This record gives sequence, structure tokens and C-alpha cells, in this order.
Amino acid sequence: MSFLVELFNRDKVERLINIINKLGQSILFWYSLLIFIVIFSFRSFVRPGLVWKDDFIPRHPLYSYFSLFTWNPLEHGGTLNDDLSNALLNSLRAFLSSIFGLELVSKVYVVGVVALCAVLMFKALVGFRDLFNQSRNYMVCFIGALFFTVNPWVTARILSGHYFILSSYAFTPLFLYYLVQYLDVDAEKYGFIKCSFLFSLVSMTSNHGFIMSLFLSFIITLWYLIIFKKGVVILKASLVFIISLLINSFWIFPTLNMVFSGVRNISFFQDISTSLSVNANWVNTIRLLGYFWTPYNQEIYTSGGLFYKVWFGLSFLLPALVLISVISNRKTQTFNLFLLFVYVVSTVLGQGTNFLGGYYLDFVRMPFMQLFRDPNKLLYLSSISSALIIGTSLHVVLYQIRYIVSHGGFAVEINKLLISFLIVSVFIVNFPWLSGDFNGVYSPSVRPQYSIASEDWLEQQPGDFRVLYLPLMNYLWFNWTQTGVNEPIRYLSPVPVFNPPFTAEYDISPASTFFMNYIANSLYDGSIENIGQLLDMALVRYVVVRLDFDPPGIPSTYLDVLNGLEDIELVWNEGPIYIFENSLFSSDLIHSSSNPAVIFGGFDGLTTYISSGYNTSGRALIFPEQVDLNLISEYPLFIPADSYYDFLFSFEDDFEGFIRAFRFLDGWEVDSWLQTLVGAINAGGYSLKTTVGTPLRLTIDVNESGDHHIWMKAFGSKPSIYLDGQKSSRRLKDYSQEGFRWFSLTENLSQGIHEIAISPKESLAIDRLLIFSDNDFSELISEVSSVLERTPFLYTIEFEDSSSRYHPIKYNELFSENLGVVLVSNRVFKVDSPLVLPGGQSLVAEIRMDVQSFQKSSGRVFFKNIDTRQVFVYYVSPSFTGVGRYYLNDMHLDQGMYEVSILGKGLTVDSMLIHPAETMNPFSSQNRETRLDYKDVHPTKYVVNGVMGPGVLVFATSHTDAWQLDINNQEVSPFVVNLFSMGFKVTPTRDAATLEFVPQRFMNLGYLVSTTTVLGLLGCIFFRNIFGKDDSS
Repeated sequence: MSFLVELFNRDKVERLINIINKLGQSILFWYSLLIFIVIFSFRSFVRPGLVWKDDFIPRHPLYSYFSLFTWNPLEHGGTLNDDLSNALLNSLRAFLSSIFGLELVSKVYVVGVVALCAVLMFKALVGFRDLFNQSRNYMVCFIGALFFTVNPWVTARILSGHYFILSSYAFTPLFLYYLVQYLDVDAEKYGFIKCSFLFSLVSMTSNHGFIMSLFLSFIITLWYLIIFKKGVVILKASLVFIISLLINSFWIFPTLNMVFSGVRNISFFQDISTSLSVNANWVNTIRLLGYFWTPYNQEIYTSGGLFYKVWFGLSFLLPALVLISVISNRKTQTFNLFLLFVYVVSTVLGQGTNFLGGYYLDFVRMPFMQLFRDPNKLLYLSSISSALIIGTSLHVVLYQIRYIVSHGGFAVEINKLLISFLIVSVFIVNFPWLSGDFNGVYSPSVRPQYSIASEDWLEQQPGDFRVLYLPLMNYLWFNWTQTGVNEPIRYLSPVPVFNPPFTAEYDISPASTFFMNYIANSLYDGSIENIGQLLDMALVRYVVVRLDFDPPGIPSTYLDVLNGLEDIELVWNEGPIYIFENSLFSSDLIHSSSNPAVIFGGFDGLTTYISSGYNTSGRALIFPEQVDLNLISEYPLFIPADSYYDFLFSFEDDFEGFIRAFRFLDGWEVDSWLQTLVGAINAGGYSLKTTVGTPLRLTIDVNESGDHHIWMKAFGSKPSIYLDGQKSSRRLKDYSQEGFRWFSLTENLSQGIHEIAISPKESLAIDRLLIFSDNDFSELISEVSSVLERTPFLYTIEFEDSSSRYHPIKYNELFSENLGVVLVSNRVFKVDSPLVLPGGQSLVAEIRMDVQSFQKSSGRVFFKNIDTRQVFVYYVSPSFTGVGRYYLNDMHLDQGMYEVSILGKGLTVDSMLIHPAETMNPFSSQNRETRLDYKDVHPTKYVVNGVMGPGVLVFATSHTDAWQLDINNQEVSPFVVNLFSMGFKVTPTRDAATLEFVPQRFMNLGYLVSTTTVLGLLGCIFFRNIFGKDDSS
């Protein structure tokens, strides 16, 4: 007994508490300083060496061991997903794992993070103990801290292995402790700095921690406002939120600048403005307000069941109470008018955000409000306005409710009102995430042995090759958001794939090409003989036929045809899986990408096909190009460096004589390339040769000294002109003419060779370049090719006036010579190869493009008939930003062969598909359209009903095995798609398939703990009110 008394000696306990308190203070300081230094030092790391993967997932070379960032604009509206502290801890963990081993470091990491958070948590509890002795406000802080600790969402994340979120356990109670200190009577003078700093740490540690801290700070602020009648706490709390927003912005803007450095040229001040606008956690602030003001996505609610419609209707209740209370409360009319102003401004500015569907104004669209979408302008006002509304609006509702109830003859104690509000808020915050069926029974199933054996056999085969799976599978994409699943984007049978990749090493990017559709359909029809050669072009060594697909007749047909081919040999069979080997497969066709040209010679009527796999989620292009090589000894084919070409193959027109094929493993990695146009143009005594580079450089041989005029007809911004390396001192004149701009410059040039360099400031497209002297006005027209990483774009063009609405050309202009189109800054798209289009049909062009800003992006699509030299022009004005599709409908073109080119400002074109308007399936296929009916139970569980065709269900979220697909209690194993998403091979079935995030099941346990804790705390309050009245102390 004496030992226990000695062990729990009060002095020793106090000393231990002080030691841990000081240790927590040190940890907080050094951890914060480390994050501060690392984040600010990112700016010094920035260089052109960013590694871009899948178009939108940047990886920094410094953190090659672990993914530092996940950039997913589809899911998070263009904001940084996850937190910087998590990136720091995981990067450190990955680096140490490479030295000491993953198993040891993982154990130490978990223990270290738990110990660190335990010390910081203990420091917060010591602070609450001090508040218990000094202030009457400890109870609400204590409730807030413990309630956050047992929040079911956070509990589920921790139980599922997300240890980084433990940081929120530590930082949030500390933030609440410092907030109470700051709001209290004896607060530090500059306590808001410490409080704001802690809040910024919370927000960067966890999005969920940020939301909960924000919510609990409401409670604390309301406590001080209503209990102690201190209106100044409103301004204090608002100051904390705004300062924290600024701190977060300055911490994040170097990172954003690093990410955007490969996309756009962004200035320092634009950088800060962008950070204020797209800070991920302040976006979540607006989302949180969405639960109070309007639902996140009104379509999800209005098109759902009764529960969603009731929830949608209740979302208007709180804003209505705010407006009523502001108008009716005449005692503080000035202050209430200020609240009304803040509320209105926040609502109006919300029209420009991408996150809440424009608040109520979504019902009445206001186009001019799109100005607030631009992160370089006014969108940051939405964030600041939201910060103000956080600290001002909700207390009006509580005050008014209390006023109405008390005047109705009911005595209401304010602490009971607050407790009731807390309980209701707990319901609001948690139950939207918990609605749905969590009690389903899931049992893991064993994959068929023949499936495992076939993949094992393929993995044991040496070399680099591809596998073609028959029947061809279809892609079906989901887009997961915070509130539900969007309408699935269907990539159906016209887009078959080399799919699935059995290991990422063999096929890192499963291509989608019409070429494979052609092979599959030809095999199905039995109308092809040289299948081995064609498969060899695509680097396909093995063909796998699966008979466990419905309907069974399709794979059986493939099996019969392949068994009858000489070039294909059956090498493996188990169960319903047959593997055939292509005997004509030759690994020596694989060439490195060091040689940027493919040389052909000595063939007549050569047809070159380029299959572009620039992005596997887009449709690939196959355009034929017929070249008469009798006139050319060497035919160079240049591949632009910014495109990923999957393979290149050539064969004669009759498809019988196979010539040559190349496989590009990594696409073209051309650091710099030059192209000198063949042929010299001599007019007016000058010889001109153009060399493609950056900037556009022209070498001119001047025969006679005197004034010389340089005229450019172009789209875009005014360029700078350099003569022999020196910037011209003459002013470049310009004027507009029917949508074009003419730039002119006069210089006195001496006899001899001079170099003229045209350097654009932004984007510049040169339609016509003329150089002449005062003595000779003969036009010298340069054959100008693309300046930056694009295919040459040369043709003769005639504009024809037409009154038809399908040909919106409002002027006539005739070019008698070649017109060279140059577009600087990566903005021109050219299809060199002619398209053979039928006449008398309405056509649809599907253009996949990357749009910077739909307010500033526009372009023109040129269709030039090669025979008649007639050009049809269509205008493109995208109504979206980012990567998406634009459709030109109801195009009417004469029959013939066409060259297609797209010229635009602020947009980059990836691919283009043209097909008749009567069908959305331009190529025939044996597979019917995949049908899908799904139901979003909640954001982490979906039920897919009745898959009517074979395919691959692709879930467009970060790949993790925690997502599980079950069909009739049978688990379907996922595989990685496009290095990012999860693919599930599915067969036609009438059974429902359940896609669920497995750790979500821990929500039940977290909810139980949260409920028990809240009830326990309410019991503490009850006993304190009863037994504490007689306690004079």
C-alpha cells in the first residue's frame, strides 16, 4: 500500500505532468518548424524535372520513393488531395524503409506517431485541467475535444490503418485549448497568432479534422457569445479563421506554383490568389456550409428518394431563419444589416465556385458571375466571405430561437439550448455519412484456380510483350465524389483494349485502339489471314480466349478461328482459358525512342497508320496517309514530342504485304528537334529557308541593301522581332482584319545573310508571313512549320462564303499560295493524313481537348477537301475547363478526302473522332452496348445491378485494395488501370454487385464509441449540475 501511495505521490505526478507538457511543447515547435521549412523550401526544388503521369498526377523527383501528392481534379475539383504533413511523414517513412527495411520502419513509424500524438494530446488535457480550475468554460471545450477524438469517421480511418490522421487527435484539442485562452478574459494579447497557427496545422493535417475543428469552434464561440454576452468574440473568431486561411495559403502556394509550373505561367501574386481560392480545406469549409445552406449537389437530392428530398427541403430552413432573424431583430439593426450583407455577398460569390452548384442561384444562372471562377481574379473573395460567415451567421439563429421560445412562455436555459444544439449538430455531421445498409454479410471467395494459373504462366514468360484478351472487354468509368457517384462515362465496345494487364511491368498503359477492334472483328468474321503479322505490329505475343463469358457463342467462335490459323499455336489450356502464341512475334521489332524518325523508301502506295494512345481514357485515332514514295528517296516521319504514340505500323494498301513495324516503349522523349523544310523559295532576290525551333528563326539572304518590310498575318499576341540577335528598336505596328491581326515592321537591312527571330510573348499563330523590299513587291511566302512540338501544318486554303448555319464563314478570302500555320505554346492540332468522309450525311466530330478557361478559349476547325481545295470552318467555344469532350453536331461536308486541323487559343487538342450522326458507334462490333444500373447507397458503397455484357468496371478513384467488389457474395479482385484506378473484370450477370470501401465498416464501431462518449459527457454535466450546486468551491 505504501508503494502505491508513493507511486501516486501528487508531487511526482505533477513533475511527470510538467515534463510531458514541456515535451509536448517542444514536439509541437519542432514538428511545426519542420513542416514550415519543408513546405517553403519546395519553391527551391522547382525545375522542369516534374514527372507527369496520367496527365494530372505530378510526382516530384525528390520524393521518388513515395507519392508526395495526389492531384485528382475529377474528384476534388482541382485541389490538393490529402495533407502536407501526411506527405512529409510518409516520404520520410519511405526513405527510411529503403535503408532499414519496410517492416521495421513501419512498426517504429506507427509507435512513433502514436507516441507523438499521445504527448500532444496529454498536453491539451493538462491545459483543460488548468481551465477547470480557472474558468467556467472548460466543460464545452472538454466536450469538444473528446467528441472529436471519438468521431466515428476519424475512428474508422485510424482502425483501417490511416495512422497519419492521429495528428488531428493531437492538434485539434490544442487548437481548442488555445482558442479558449484567446477568447477568455485573461487571454494573451497576441493569442490569435498562436490560435491561428494551430488551426492551420489542424487543417493541413486532415480535412476531417479541419471540419470538426471548425464545427467545434462554432460551439465555443457561441458559448462565449450567449453565456457571457461578449459580442467581441465574433470578431476574434473571424480573425482567427482569416489569419489561418492566410497562413495556409502562404504554406501551400509554393506547392501549387510547383504543380502549375508545368501547365501555365503563373505570377507571384496570381500564385497567392490561386492558393486563397483552391486551398483544399477551405473548399471543405464551403462544403460544410453546403450542409447548412444548400446541398452539395441538388441533382443527387432532388432525383433521389424521399429521404434525399426531405434533406434537400430542410437545407433551406436554416438560411430562412437567418434572414428572418436579421430582419426582425431591431435592437441591433446595424450589426444585423452587416450580417445580412455578409450573407448575401457570400451567397452571390458562391455562384462562381465549383463546389456547391452555385447555392440558390443555381436555379437562376447569372453568367456574369462566372467571373468569380477565375482563381487569378476574384474567387478568393468567396473564401474570405465564407470565413466571415463562419463567425457571424449561426449565432443569430440560436439567439432568435431562444428569443422566440422565451417569449412564448417557455423558460429555456441557455446551456440546455447549447447542449441540444450540440446533439442536433452531431446528428447533422455524422448521419449523412452513415445512412445506408452497413449490415450486409461479406465473405471472401477463392478465385478460380484456372484464372490464377493462367496469369502465373504468362508472368513466367520472358521478354516484353502484350497479351490480347478475347472477347474484348469494355471500359466503364465511375467518377466518385464526396456526395455520390456521377453518371458513368461509358467507353463501350468501339474502344477495345489490350486488357487486362496481368502485371504493370508488362503493360503499363493498356491502350484503347480501333486497330484491335479491327482485328477482333476480323477474327470473329474469319476474314483475315495475316493475323500473326498484324498482332506482331502491336507487340502481341499471346492471345487469351476465355470461354467463361456470356454469351458463350462469341468466345467459341474466336476459339474455332484461332485453331485454324497457321501463325497461331495453342500453347496452354486449363479449364475455360486457352492461350495461343503468335509464332511471328519478334522482339527485335522493339526499338528505343532515341531515333526520332522512321525512314521508308522504295515502296509504292505505302499506307502509314498511327495509333495514338495519348490517354487511355480517350479514343485513339487511326488515319491513313497515302504517300507516293517514287518521288522521294527518303521519307522522314516526325512524331511530336508531347504525344504518346503506342505503336506505328505500315503495310500496303491490300493489307497483304507486311512491311515494317515499330514499337515505342515510352513514347517519344525528344528533348529538342529541328526540321529544315526541303526546297528553297526565291522571289525578289531572296532565298529563304525556315528552321523549326524555339523561337521561330528565319535565315534571309539579302541581295540588295535598303528598307525591307516584314508582314505577318496571325492570331494571338504581339511578338518581339530580333534581327541578328538584337531586338528590333522599331515599333511593331498592328491592326485587325476580320478576326486576324496584321503585324508589320520596316527595317533597313544591308546586303548579306541575316537571321530574323520571331519570339511570341504568349500564343501566336502565323497564317501568313511576307517579306519584301521597296524595290520588289513580290510576295515571299515562307513555308513555316510548327514551332513547338507539333506536326507540320501546310496547305492551300480557300475560304468560301456560305449562308448555311453549318458553315459560319462571314468573309471571302483567297490564298493562292501555301499557307503555313504556326501556333506557339502548344496549341495547334493537325491531322496530316486525309480522312475519307461520305457525302450526304450529317456528321458528328468528337474532340477531346484540354481547356484552360472556357471564357478565354476558342478555336476553329478546318476541313479542307483535298480534291476541290474547298475549306469548311467551324467555330469551337468550349463551355468547360480542364480535359473534356466537345461535339460538333450536324456537320455537312461534300464527299471526298479531307485534311483536318484545329487552331485555337487556350486549348490543346488530344484527339478527334468523326462519325455519322445516325449512330454513336462508328465501327461495328460483336459486343452489344454494356448496360449499367447503379445505386449510390452512400459515398463509400454502391450497388450495381444487372451487368448486361462482359466488361471491366473501372472505379475512378485512387487505387487501394480497401475497395472491394462482391457479386453474390463472391469477391472480385481488382487490378490497376492506367496506374491510378481500379478495374474489376465482370461477366454478364443478373445478380447485384456491391462496391464498398471496406474500412467504412469501422464506422459502426466509431459511431458506438461516439454515442457512448456523448451520453457519458451529458451524464457528467447532469451530475455536475445536481451535485455541484452545494459545492462552495
